[in-house]
Amino acid sequence: MFSFRRGSVNFIKGNIALIAISTLLLINAGHYGENAVGFWVVFLFVAEMFLLLWASASGWENGQEGEFVRSNVFTKAGLLKGIWGLLLFVGALGFISLRTNSSQEGVPFPASISLWFLTINALWASASIVAPKTMLRFYWATVYEEHSKTFWAETFRYLTLYFGLLNTEVHLKILHLPFFLHRLLAILFVLCLTICTFTMLTIF
Repeated sequence: MFSFRRGSVNFIKGNIALIAISTLLLINAGHYGENAVGFWVVFLFVAEMFLLLWASASGWENGQEGEFVRSNVFTKAGLLKGIWGLLLFVGALGFISLRTNSSQEGVPFPASISLWFLTINALWASASIVAPKTMLRFYWATVYEEHSKTFWAETFRYLTLYFGLLNTEVHLKILHLPFFLHRLLAILFVLCLTICTFTMLTIF
């Protein structure tokens, strides 16, 4: 059974993610190239078109999500370790971005966070075309299952939680679709991420 409310909620969630990605790009508006406005239009148009398709498809009742239950394995100590690990990663990313930007090449920081986010999700989404449930199970095993509480283990958990979230949410909501329709949306998702990634590169 189709639920307009379910589809609308997913569309809103998708747009919240798009706003977060766009905000990081807007922070570096001073570094935009001459044709940035045109590339922005392409970026937003492609993203919104896919969100409309995905949200419409996700409105149908999904019995596949029951396999993937979010367990409460997060602790304050693990959160602190994960935050420190994320800060180290973002700091390293910022350093690399500043070095490349000093020579007028590459995407400046913090817009580079959005670039890495889309790039990693594009790679993850490409693998999900072939084995969507395998990729979802890997994400769940890394993020929501108990494992060692070492600094690096918690860092990897939170890095996976953040950088794999977009692909996971997209595929989780369309698992119930027939094989060919699911694969078609999966391919369109990869194309959307690829176009948005290259568009982001050309904005600067």
